[in-house]
Amino acid sequence: MPGKQRSPAAVSPARGRLVDVILISLVVFDLLVAVGALLLPQLWYRILHGADYVDPQGLLRRSGAIWVAFSVVQIAALPRWRRAAHWLLLVTGIRLSEMFADWTYLLFAQSMTPFGTAALLVTLPANLVICGFLFATWRKLAGNAAAPATPAAPAAPAPPDRA
Repeated sequence: MPGKQRSPAAVSPARGRLVDVILISLVVFDLLVAVGALLLPQLWYRILHGADYVDPQGLLRRSGAIWVAFSVVQIAALPRWRRAAHWLLLVTGIRLSEMFADWTYLLFAQSMTPFGTAALLVTLPANLVICGFLFATWRKLAGNAAAPATPAAPAAPAPPDRA
């Protein structure tokens, strides 16, 4: 019917609660690592590296600021994602933007504690699982459970009239 908008798709209450729990957990996690990086860098280095804090260029604190930004987006998404599903894509995008950073960090760090190694190893697979779930939830809300259709090829031009 022209002019009638389709009602938005919904997800099950259990899935909705799980999305909320994931977003809240990500906010808490990102704020904890941000506080460690920004305010307690000596503790960060002791726990992850078993070494004294040495960061003359401030790259750890730069990472802390990035994790604050992650938290801001995730906090903004929490009350909005049910009405505006694109917030789940934003969260997915920011989480995947740092997809290889922790494994690169692990590869090049001069020293790592067993805890630091384990923590950095788990981040990539954990983020992939979380982002896959958030993306699938966005697809359900957006009503795009099937892959997007490819556009039709343009029609071939009519042969010239040879009369």
